[in-house]
This record gives sequence, structure tokens and C-alpha cells, in this order.
Amino acid sequence: MEKTKKEIRVLGSIVKGLLLLFSIFAIATLVVAVSGAGATTVRFQSPEGRVSPPFELQLAYTQADRVRGLKYVKSLSPREGMLFIFAKEKHNSFWMKDTYLSLDMLFLDRSKKIVGIIHSVPPFTTESQSVKAKSVYVVELLGGTSKRLEINIGDTMIVEQPIPEPSSLPE
Repeated sequence: MEKTKKEIRVLGSIVKGLLLLFSIFAIATLVVAVSGAGATTVRFQSPEGRVSPPFELQLAYTQADRVRGLKYVKSLSPREGMLFIFAKEKHNSFWMKDTYLSLDMLFLDRSKKIVGIIHSVPPFTTESQSVKAKSVYVVELLGGTSKRLEINIGDTMIVEQPIPEPSSLPE
């Protein structure tokens, strides 16, 4: 009888440990899912068929990721940037507070067509940056990249890996 009670206690401890491990795994999975972590590769194609080199873009589709953006980032390779995804097409605006790099901002509609570009926004600018057209996607690249590579209004973003659908995101 004494041995059975001891075995039950040991078994109970094992079950508690497994539940704790499962809980930690579940929380970690939830944090990754909610954080918007991830990246995708994109290219830009002109109406004439010219295709840009690939860009590796970090995804920002949660409110926390969009607020953080590229703040405090002190270096970025010429082929890196960020892709902001919003739930609805709207007039999006950005500022550069705590942003160390000059950036190009490409505003894209639901069909991933560039509807506006702001070139080489200076670092640390607190003035709101926006275009007249509504957008659901905004891409930030190093300042001067879109002019150098002739990425223009009317070009379309080609996404090489799946990204969240805007309609699936919370507003």
C-alpha cells in the first residue's frame, strides 16, 4: 500500500511536469503567432515586365510590430526592408521618430500595385508621411532604393512566400 501511494505521487509529479512543459510550449507558440514574426521575399514588376532584384522583408502585421517598425535599427542591407500589412485599405501615415535610417516608403493597394512613393525620408523626422491614395500594404526600403532600381508608381509587388491576408487581420 505504501509503495502504491509513492508510485502515485511520482506519477503525479511526472504529469505535472508534462503539463508545465506543454503550457510553456503553448505559450511560446502563441507569442510567435501573435508577434507577427516572419519574413517574405518580394520583387517589383513594372507594367512593361521589368522585374527588380529580390528583397527580404520583415513582416509587420500586428499593431505592436507596426508601431515598432524599423525604429532603433541602425543598419539594413540594400535588399532588406519591412512590409506593413493592414486589415483595411485606408490612408496610412508614418513618421520616423527613433528611426536611424533614411527610408523609401512604397504604398500599395489591395492588388499589390504601388499607388504612391515617398523617397528618402530623412531619419528622425516627426512629420507625418503619407500619400493621397489609400493603401493596405506599405514597404519600407533603404532611402534611394526605389529611384536607383526604377521602382515606380504602377509597379506590382510579387510576393514569393505566403503572407497574411489583410482581411484575416484584426483592425
